[in-house]
Amino acid sequence: MNAPTSPDIAQPTVTNSHKDGIRYTGGKYDPSKTAKQRVAAMRKDIKALQRNGSIPKDYAISCRTRDYGTGGSAWSADITIAIPTSGLYAVPSLGQLTHIATTPAEREAARVFSKLCARHGGQASDQQLQADLDAAQSKLDAKEFDKLDNDDMDMLVLAPAARRALELCKQVGEQYIAYELAPARDYSTRDGIICASLERALD
Repeated sequence: MNAPTSPDIAQPTVTNSHKDGIRYTGGKYDPSKTAKQRVAAMRKDIKALQRNGSIPKDYAISCRTRDYGTGGSAWSADITIAIPTSGLYAVPSLGQLTHIATTPAEREAARVFSKLCARHGGQASDQQLQADLDAAQSKLDAKEFDKLDNDDMDMLVLAPAARRALELCKQVGEQYIAYELAPARDYSTRDGIICASLERALD
């Protein structure tokens, strides 16, 4: 798990050793709370992030708990972020296209670059790349989403605000869970799983 990227997210406690493995305790973890109580707290945190502008207010975010009925630790929080298509996707700029990818955003840009090059027989000039990007951007700007074919979708990446919202919502949930992984002792335990996803909402 990545370190929190917002001051509004409580820092977790993480220890890592060869003998004891990894122990993660969310910054707001309270084992006395039920799954429903924790998810209710997550909703409040997410609303606070929307109020302060960290997450756009027009994103419809739901947070539901799922109890698997096999003990107090067997639960998950499913966070779904519904974003209008015009705010969900973006077309990368020519300067963002890259072969070198270390972050999720760079990997998406590298995917677009690869698809565009394949479209032009394995390599493409800057002019060809820009023309393809401009065509996809025009459809996105005109909200002609039904006209986006598979080739167009290949040129879309997650919009920065959408990626940021996904990251923050997952970090909100991770405040309320704990787990321990100790491969050397063949031992693991987990109190809660966070699942965050994006979906397209109608504009």
